[in-house]
Amino acid sequence: MRYLNFRAIALLMALSFSILLISYDAEGYEDGLNSPVVEKIDEGCSYVSFSWSLPNGTDVSNLSGYRIYRGSKVENLSAIDLLAPSRTWYNDTDVVNGNILDYVVAALYGEDLVERRSEQFRAVPGGPPGAPVLRSLIDMRGGVRLEWGFNSIDGGFSEERSIVQRASGNGSFEFIGTVPGPDLDFIDRSALQYELYRYRIIVTNERGPSPPSNELSIDLVEYLTVPTEPLNLTLVNDTGYIQLSWDPPLDDGGRPVLKYILKRSEEGGPFEVIYVTSGDDERAIDVNLTSGVSYAYMVIATNEIGESDPSQPLIVRYTYSQPHGTDMGNVTDDTNDGVENGFATRNAIIAGGIIGGFLIMIAILVYLKMTGDVDSEEMIYEVPRILVDETPIREDP
Repeated sequence: MRYLNFRAIALLMALSFSILLISYDAEGYEDGLNSPVVEKIDEGCSYVSFSWSLPNGTDVSNLSGYRIYRGSKVENLSAIDLLAPSRTWYNDTDVVNGNILDYVVAALYGEDLVERRSEQFRAVPGGPPGAPVLRSLIDMRGGVRLEWGFNSIDGGFSEERSIVQRASGNGSFEFIGTVPGPDLDFIDRSALQYELYRYRIIVTNERGPSPPSNELSIDLVEYLTVPTEPLNLTLVNDTGYIQLSWDPPLDDGGRPVLKYILKRSEEGGPFEVIYVTSGDDERAIDVNLTSGVSYAYMVIATNEIGESDPSQPLIVRYTYSQPHGTDMGNVTDDTNDGVENGFATRNAIIAGGIIGGFLIMIAILVYLKMTGDVDSEEMIYEVPRILVDETPIREDP
């Protein structure tokens, strides 16, 4: 008997629990007035969109509509809109990109508009930035400089980087570089002469990439300019006049050097042209000299575009003496520690004979030293000054 009573009690409890499950909704309401369940949230640029549904068993015949609540960090939840019972979605465009917003959807039942609220959910409106504006392309001779600006629509988030793309002629765009953060310029150093290029920019933030910017194109022509300055202006002679040489410019400016212009200054005075070479000859001689005067020289290269900057100046001091009828010039480079560069006479035949004999004597001494016929002590030779006696020879009657 007791056993039968226990079974009856268990059966009654199971039946009561089933009745409770049928009468309760998801939130535990007994009247069938259920809360909405938010199913989809879309956070876009300048909008938040979401949709919802009601659980099975809801008494939709008693549904009067929906009320939308919104709040933020600085505002409590407040009603922003009232919807018809047939609406199960909402698009909020009265938002600021990047702001954190909280929402609640409330179902309204009966004439008294009894509320059954959804769980509170959060959304952040925003999206990728708008397309940037490519403003200029600048031919820098050795690269192309790009400058652009951001769109006023930033998507609510800071720009993370800018992507630079380039196309040759009518070809497809390819990635060539990125620029971090707020930077708004880029130099394309891989651009080649004689090429037509098109460029565009894409900006990204945490929500994704922007649409491409407008396109700008540039046609790179041959870079033509004046030469750089000639190099290594040097005194090279061992004679009584001043002979100069120099090296060509490192860069001819894209066109051959046509000529060199030699300029001279006397005792710190203004520089004046004294010689113009024929073609690209890299030597010049100055014979119009005055004893005891310091001269400064510089050389300029020219091509069809124009003249280069002057070379580094070379300072030379010229001295002249004539003992016993001898004509002798002494040239000293005062640019670097006053090194004496030599002298010459006008009597080339006599001077050549004396110098030739002197060189033969040195060769003999060197040979003797190498064969051990002279002492191995260091030998120092001083080149003698060349004096030529031009006194007429008297003839006997």
